[in-house]
Amino acid sequence: MKSTRTSPARLELCSRLFAEPAIVVGTLTHEVRGAYSIAPHVHEDLLQFDLLVGCRGTAFVGNLWHVLSDVSAMVCPPGVPHGYELVRRGPMPCRVYHLKLRCPMPEGAYPPLLSGLTKMEALQAAFRVVVQLGYLKTDRPPTFLPRLAEVLSLWPTAAGEQTGNSSGQIHDDLPPGLAATVSLIEDRLADPPGVEELATLAGYSVRHFNRQFQARFACSPHDYITQRRVALARGLLLDPNLKVHEVAMQLGFPSVAIFSRWFRREVGLSPSEHRASPTVM
Repeated sequence: MKSTRTSPARLELCSRLFAEPAIVVGTLTHEVRGAYSIAPHVHEDLLQFDLLVGCRGTAFVGNLWHVLSDVSAMVCPPGVPHGYELVRRGPMPCRVYHLKLRCPMPEGAYPPLLSGLTKMEALQAAFRVVVQLGYLKTDRPPTFLPRLAEVLSLWPTAAGEQTGNSSGQIHDDLPPGLAATVSLIEDRLADPPGVEELATLAGYSVRHFNRQFQARFACSPHDYITQRRVALARGLLLDPNLKVHEVAMQLGFPSVAIFSRWFRREVGLSPSEHRASPTVM
């Protein structure tokens, strides 16, 4: 696709991110494994971005239902009703990437809905990193806001164009030892490694590893692992084909009760309340 320069309206939004990082409300991703729907609803003060990859179905934007195919990019300003009914068809993965900002939409910055898009690999790669870094409840890592600005800049225009490239790797700038620990954490979210194992893998003492990890991710290894597990739980709970006890098992919890207490402590909702709320998306 032909490249296009980032518009002044998008640059304005990206600049606001760095001036007011608290406008980032949250990020989320989950795989659609069957049928999945979010009833039309309104956020009065939130700007919402949804990237729907490989999903078919319909989206409700601007009081109309629109047919979706391939990759779809949906942007809903505050006060605009939105929702969707999605279904996975065929062997390719179907995934939703989701972002909310507490701010108005800069005039003319983004089209409300584009579908049938192809070659959105750079945007998908950047969004993968944003949702992986964006779950942390403490100060987010230094790389989070630049990657989020990358997503906002890469978002397709009305012509279906995007700008630039993204590697989509959270550990692009990490030393090899730390990069290996991040990969191990992702592989073992159901059976998280302890800090001693991570430090050994990185080739550091426990004390040095904790300092290096804190400097890179703005949180302790324990907090990072916890929020990555929360992210996985939130995504799995949005699959209507999975029972809560199945989600608990996939995360390595010995019982639904223990999982539910942990989830409520971290998220503020029970697993059932989380999956029943249309405003989660």
